[in-house]
Amino acid sequence: MRKLELELGVNEGCARAGVFASPTKCGISCHYDSVDVFSIQLQGTKKFDLAPVS
Repeated sequence: MRKLELELGVNEGCARAGVFASPTKCGISCHYDSVDVFSIQLQGTKKFDLAPVS
């Protein structure tokens, strides 16, 4: 994670990693993230609905 933080120019300890897996047609219900998110999809498809910050 430190290498990613250096590449992004952020302070040490700012970057976090999380892994989520779900079966077909089952995922997380509609929600919002309170932090910036970088998502990598390895398999299948995913739909993101983006809304302005309120």
